[in-house]
Amino acid sequence: MSNKYLIWAVALLCSTSCLGQAFSPRLILKNDYVGNTELKDSVGEYQKSAIKIGFVLPVFAKLRQNTKVDKPSFMAVLVHGMYGQTQMQMNPYFEKRTFHDISLGSSLIRTSRGENVLIASLRFNIFEDAFTIKENISILPTALLLYRITKTNNTSYTFGGTYNYTLGYGLPIPLLGLSHNFSAKTKLNLMLPLSANFSYHPTNEWFFQANLKPAGGLSYFNTDKSNFLNSESRVLLRNRALRLGLKSAYSIKGLSFILESGLLFKNSVTISDTKSDLFQAKNPYFESSIKPQSYFSLGIQFSLRGSDAKKTDPSGLDWLGFD
Repeated sequence: MSNKYLIWAVALLCSTSCLGQAFSPRLILKNDYVGNTELKDSVGEYQKSAIKIGFVLPVFAKLRQNTKVDKPSFMAVLVHGMYGQTQMQMNPYFEKRTFHDISLGSSLIRTSRGENVLIASLRFNIFEDAFTIKENISILPTALLLYRITKTNNTSYTFGGTYNYTLGYGLPIPLLGLSHNFSAKTKLNLMLPLSANFSYHPTNEWFFQANLKPAGGLSYFNTDKSNFLNSESRVLLRNRALRLGLKSAYSIKGLSFILESGLLFKNSVTISDTKSDLFQAKNPYFESSIKPQSYFSLGIQFSLRGSDAKKTDPSGLDWLGFD
């Protein structure tokens, strides 16, 4: 990936002061590596790796203190973006191919008396390979609407919905969540059907988490005479998987080092023409399950204002698409 993307993101973050009481500009770097494995329904090998860089930038914030209650109301507008580059190969069908994942969006976060929280987010995404990105680019939207209700100091409920491509298809998905603090150090967070995690904060600096979530997506893909279609065509490549992982993080003075490893299973790849609906792949050219794969991820998150692991959960930006 060119250094100009990193230089641009750092300059954007460092030139802006924090506008909100709860948010500050952030820079996220992440590198994923997935081990080699074999196709189950066909003879071949599958492997991929990815690098991502993202930013979160507060552009508006307002704090309103009500003298009748102890907890203030808060509203913030965030701008966020991400660039990801994935290297994938599926021998003997195609050699190593570069895929580009680009997103830019904005989110509104509003709290009521410091308790109930509304999150509304809209992103525009480009999923293309190194050839199709030079031609007709398709811009695909992602939307999220969540409302969290705090019932007690330890328990909150969330409901809402999202439209995204995490399952390898463009799908509207209803969401129902539960968050419960068993103690000051342990927390269960469910956002069904898309994520479940259990986290542990032994100190202000250290954070540990076990998580389960989908890890799929889609991309436009250009075939040529060297691969299995034996022709040049713009197609859709879809990937579906479940990810079971263990994550740890160490945070100090606004800098968080994040390490994760685990297993990808229920993995599959499908290639179909672009006439197929984003909701489904009709008469696919190729379809195969993939044997389970181990994965390893290393990330760095920089917050301009500074935070510790206990106050800023490194997984708290998952809903922005960085994870």
